[in-house]
Amino acid sequence: MITSTWVKRAIGPVVLAAAMLVAGSAAGAAASGGRNSAGGVDPAITPYVHWGWVNVTTTTLGVYTPAAINRGNSAGSLNVVNHYSTGSYTVTFRGIGDEGGVPHVSVIGSPTRWCGIGLFGKSGTREFVDVECYDATGTHAEAKFTVSFLSTNYGPNRLGYLWHHDPSNDYDVFDAHSHNNAGGPNHVTRTAAGTYTVTFPNLGTATGDVQVTPYFGGVFASSGPAPAGIQVVDCTVASWSASSGDLDVKVRCFNTNGLPEDTYFTVTFMEDQGLKGPDSGRVAYLWASRAGSPSYTPPANRRFSHPGGSIQVTREGFGKYTVTLGAMGSGGTVKVTAYASTPVRCIIKSIRTTGSPQKIKIRCYSYGFDPANTRFTLAYQR
Repeated sequence: MITSTWVKRAIGPVVLAAAMLVAGSAAGAAASGGRNSAGGVDPAITPYVHWGWVNVTTTTLGVYTPAAINRGNSAGSLNVVNHYSTGSYTVTFRGIGDEGGVPHVSVIGSPTRWCGIGLFGKSGTREFVDVECYDATGTHAEAKFTVSFLSTNYGPNRLGYLWHHDPSNDYDVFDAHSHNNAGGPNHVTRTAAGTYTVTFPNLGTATGDVQVTPYFGGVFASSGPAPAGIQVVDCTVASWSASSGDLDVKVRCFNTNGLPEDTYFTVTFMEDQGLKGPDSGRVAYLWASRAGSPSYTPPANRRFSHPGGSIQVTREGFGKYTVTLGAMGSGGTVKVTAYASTPVRCIIKSIRTTGSPQKIKIRCYSYGFDPANTRFTLAYQR
């Protein structure tokens, strides 16, 4: 399929997307056909889970292996970061190359940076994820961020994800970048500019956690052909709920002016597990449901921690939150998504790297970079 990061950049996002769809369609069909309605896996196929994560905490150009506290890999292999030009990075997850799966990205530190997925794909046993970071003008800019990747063909608990990469207003997602452990196919409906409903059939529930990440490898305008340049965007989760046995996730996306903007994105729903999928390990998620409360425990049906422990959200000031994970020690990675139907953003201020329990600081802003109280969803893994 894709043989090198150079090839990925050279062929461009449209050709890459087509190549990935063709190469991944057979694998996707086989995986979808192998799942059963109970969320298990057909004995005829071999179950697998591929996951990896990296915290990019330096803006120095070059190729390097992050410190052990800033990386994880289901194959036990090293992850490598190639910061090859301003605002552009390739993260290599060795040993977990996969025809399918989806990545997620969150910004660390600065509200004036927008980071999203560039191109991603398999090369041999390696998974490559390009991350592109910009300032509000759409100019590449240095940034710090977290990036994670997950691909699986089964799951004992409710799990669904997809890569939205088709400008159609209403379509089924059949390729290998779409997973539903209760069957499928998953579905995307565009109802207005930057406004989408993602439907995961047979996963209907009001529980769990949802994460969304914009995909900058192929962005299309609200009307007309794809623009010549990148439209820098971010996306929120507006809601998720059960509907006739299915799960409907509402996604809203906005450009840097705070206006609704059509874009591609990845979205993951998980219940009683984390961004490691069926590999539990140390994972947690929560819905920070009370934007103005000084301190509280998130709703029981929208928080989870393995191997247990308390979860607490504390508001330290306007738009300033600390999430405490009682059973988790230092290190690990985080994905955060604002929960709103209006243009607000949440980023990671810090992830505790020494001591315990784990304390994660989150900062939320309006698109004018003013602090903003808002709800958000958060997923942690180590």
